Amino acid sequence: MPLIVGIKDEDKAEIFTEDERKFLASFNMGMIAMSAGIGRVKKNEDERYGISVDVATDRFNLVWSMYGKGDSPFTTEFVQKMADAEWSSNVGNEKDEAFAHRMKESLFDEAVRGYDNIKRPYRQTWEDKKKQIDMIKSFIGIYLSGETYYYDDFVKTMVNEIADVFNMNGELQYKPIYHNSNNTPLYLVWDEKEDEWKLSKTKEEW
Repeated sequence: MPLIVGIKDEDKAEIFTEDERKFLASFNMGMIAMSAGIGRVKKNEDERYGISVDVATDRFNLVWSMYGKGDSPFTTEFVQKMADAEWSSNVGNEKDEAFAHRMKESLFDEAVRGYDNIKRPYRQTWEDKKKQIDMIKSFIGIYLSGETYYYDDFVKTMVNEIADVFNMNGELQYKPIYHNSNNTPLYLVWDEKEDEWKLSKTKEEW
């Protein structure tokens, strides 16, 4: 899908200088919007769709500090003008939690880039992180409420779902997940026949 960015109404765009209009419709601005998770800035708090001016200003400036050169153009006044002129891009408006998570992952990637001896774990998406949060909340709620009787096999169900959402097999396929009372290392493996996770003395072959 092509990246679409800029101000549709030419009359509203007149509040900007020619250079500012070119910048707001540029590929660079589209990439900034994508990195900031902003498709539209709200004119005021009464509008439902978009990112508030204050939050958008902070996000634009954070992205600019990471990738931009020179002084950032994103003052509060400038971003408010973007909102008033109905600037937009075909980028989804990310929630704060999703944006913060993605920035954390990006910053760590940048920090360890070039260090061959630092192993970077797989990059986790916000969707994966959200699944983990929801799974733990569900597990705690079901267990403490005593409503485990709603599930045919509560323990088996929860073990399978927790192992799935935390990508346990992907992260630990070459390492033991547990040592039993005899200090025997046990690996997490998927039993295709029984359709469930099990512990094994031998790791799964890939």
